[in-house]
Amino acid sequence: GAARSRGVRGLVAKWEAVKAQVEVQAPREFVYDKFSDFNSARQWSGSLRSVARAADDERITTWDISWKGMSLSWKAHDDSVVKNELIAWSSRSGIEHKGAVRFEDVDAGGPRGAERRSRATRVSLQIDYDLARFFASLSRSPLLGGFIDSLAEYELQKFREYCLREYRKERMSQASRSVT
Repeated sequence: GAARSRGVRGLVAKWEAVKAQVEVQAPREFVYDKFSDFNSARQWSGSLRSVARAADDERITTWDISWKGMSLSWKAHDDSVVKNELIAWSSRSGIEHKGAVRFEDVDAGGPRGAERRSRATRVSLQIDYDLARFFASLSRSPLLGGFIDSLAEYELQKFREYCLREYRKERMSQASRSVT
């Protein structure tokens, strides 16, 4: 649902929530490490042009994306980071938004009590953004309606595929080391 509040410059803020989630057949610690590694983010992201941490404050990041012919950039502040569980942020410039990525264990099957039960992780993304300012900063094109929704879904699917590839590589590497 959307919440409203009075914004700057007379615009009434209309906050919209975008939610997306995927399940990755890999342990939560592995998935979190891959997601939080900015150096490898461009390997899986289809829209990220650059992301960098500020030299003077590691909680500040600068993002630059390009998606469906549109380019956006912003600075964000890490509001809450709980290793292997949560990354939450809010924008400091650019499009006003806040978001969180949560990492949760999922029972991926296997016999109860099995020592090597297959593990999976649910990655849940929620981005709340000021719709009024978003559209005021762009054009009023009806093509933009699902812009953030489609980007969130697309990026999480790309991340899932990347994670699965990397996890398979790690498991194959571990298996070959244990054989020799």
